[in-house]
Amino acid sequence: NLRQANATLMKNLNSFSEISSKNSETVNKALASLKEKEQQMKLITNTFSSNDSSAIALITKGKQTLGEDAKLATGNGTVVIDNSIASLFGNDTATTLIPESSEWLGRIAQLLNLAPDRKVVVQGLNITGEFGLTLQQVTAVASALIENHNVAPERIQIEVRDGNFKEGINIRLEPDHEDFYKKVKESLN
Repeated sequence: NLRQANATLMKNLNSFSEISSKNSETVNKALASLKEKEQQMKLITNTFSSNDSSAIALITKGKQTLGEDAKLATGNGTVVIDNSIASLFGNDTATTLIPESSEWLGRIAQLLNLAPDRKVVVQGLNITGEFGLTLQQVTAVASALIENHNVAPERIQIEVRDGNFKEGINIRLEPDHEDFYKKVKESLN
């Protein structure tokens, strides 16, 4: 009887040891998975923090480069520089930049060169529905940045949209979202 009890006890100890070993292995796998997910989240949060920090730095540099009266804003890591159509073209319906706009565009180019990792979107806002006119104006601004101020053409995109009671030309310095998504995708694989 004592031998049977000892044999049962040894069998139970072996079973307990196997279960304990499997549980330990499961816990180790879960911890490794958590560590991997933590690294992925760190990449994402660090990228967001970096974009926000560099946007704030660009606002400061923008004020220094463009002047204290410059209309600068930031949101979601993007810096937006606003200007009126009339100050760039002389009036709302013109499509040729006035000579005075060249100085402002030169200072914009200086700011763009301070952020070579940012995508540049020249955005036209329209309240009248004359999107063809706004497209010509945005194209004139983008062309001047490329031809007269040496901004790399591959950095510039143009966009025309309804301004919802606001019209003007915005220069948007946006984080490289494609690179961000690529990094996140790589970290998830």
